[in-house]
Amino acid sequence: HNKSGNELDSVYVGYYAIFRPDYDNEDYINFIDSNPYDENDKGDFVYIWDINNTKDGAWASDPTDMGIVGLYILETPKDSGITDFHYFSRDVGPSTDEQMWPIISSDPNDPNIISKHYYFHGNNRRIDNTNPDSLSQYFPEGAPINYYIMTGPLTLAPDETVLSSVAVVMGSAGNIPFQPDTSDLMKNMRVTQQ
Repeated sequence: HNKSGNELDSVYVGYYAIFRPDYDNEDYINFIDSNPYDENDKGDFVYIWDINNTKDGAWASDPTDMGIVGLYILETPKDSGITDFHYFSRDVGPSTDEQMWPIISSDPNDPNIISKHYYFHGNNRRIDNTNPDSLSQYFPEGAPINYYIMTGPLTLAPDETVLSSVAVVMGSAGNIPFQPDTSDLMKNMRVTQQ
């Protein structure tokens, strides 16, 4: 809701997500389009899984299956879809607004970025590549991965309100080491579409 009394330009609306399936911080990420038949072709569902699909730390003796967690974008401001998605290791997460802005707005040449290879992955400067081959280049053994998922830039008139809605979706990843199963997660994600 723009309560400033002025038109706001170059507004981004989105989420900064931190999900950890377990304690070893050796995770991977995937960004997919949940419905290839709709007008949104950039993706709307991000999930994080543990590479070895084995519980570690305090959960090592827990007999239940490993979990997998995702963020499903149900609605974006002005129905613009996801325009920007960037992931990075927790170790290089931006700590100031000046460091955060170029990642959110997909500006790899901004001088406030620590090093652009930490935040921009692939040929599309606005949407990172989450192909496993690409991930293994950046995180050979996985990482504690955080991400931004955004919609923008938007112009908001005085007193204009925009809507955004999400669902946190979880599921079982099964119990086979190094073979996480996404079928339960995808089934649960489809429930949110109803």
